[in-house]
Amino acid sequence: MLNLTPVELIDFSLLSNRCRLVVKSAVRRDSFELWVRFLKVPRVEISTDEEHYDLVEPYLNRTFQYLDSAITLEKYFEKYELVNVTWAQVWTDYISVVEWLKNRQLSIPELSLEGSNISSEDLSLVFSELEITNSLDLSLLQKYEVRPDEFKFNMNFVAIEGYLPPLKWVTLDSILASNCVHFYLGCSEFTDFELNRFLKEWVNGSNSRMKCFSVGTKQVNREALTDGLSVEGRDASVVRTYENDHMHCPLQMRGGTDIRNCNERLGTFRIEEGRGDFKTFTMIVWE
Repeated sequence: MLNLTPVELIDFSLLSNRCRLVVKSAVRRDSFELWVRFLKVPRVEISTDEEHYDLVEPYLNRTFQYLDSAITLEKYFEKYELVNVTWAQVWTDYISVVEWLKNRQLSIPELSLEGSNISSEDLSLVFSELEITNSLDLSLLQKYEVRPDEFKFNMNFVAIEGYLPPLKWVTLDSILASNCVHFYLGCSEFTDFELNRFLKEWVNGSNSRMKCFSVGTKQVNREALTDGLSVEGRDASVVRTYENDHMHCPLQMRGGTDIRNCNERLGTFRIEEGRGDFKTFTMIVWE
């Protein structure tokens, strides 16, 4: 049993309930990672410390019959080839995906969700039914508002991007109440007053785990941003680098404005040109 590959173990476990119990008792917990990607062509990736397996069609259709929604979705697109038009019609299939995940483990480390017809109900379902422990990546590409119910950002990393209307539900209060290490919001309606409030709350001890905060906003006035705060401008010759395993590349902070909180932790923020009419406010908290 110990000489079988992860794929062979899965094949063996699907033979019967008894085989499943044998595999469950013989294989130590967390011996490999399982990634399920619900794409147009669904795939499953299995990784160990030494090997990586990538399972795609036709293997999934033959073996992983419990991924009915993903297979149905793939067949639907294969038949009609109208992804943008039919996406809204088949999005409800993902409710069963959430249920499938919930019934198999108490939490999931990472969730990535992208689409142009993600509704308030879809997001509410994700937040209410899944405990996401490490990272949440949302790309909301529709141009209408969504309002999920009772959401909390308790994971380490959050990246939310898309058009402004579907991102309005992310408020400053929800960010201040978060427990994130890294928070990225592509665009927002945050005002100078709200960003000033974020800085003051951080100075007083909020968001103690936050190491990187970045948000796109249209209104940034330095005087309003730093009102009532003790800050120190840095020359552009001062270059510092922030690195994180979750980021694609290191972030260079050239110059910027230094600020310290009540625990003497040093943060640096800067304002730079962003996408379209937006400016990007970025703050790094140094170790």
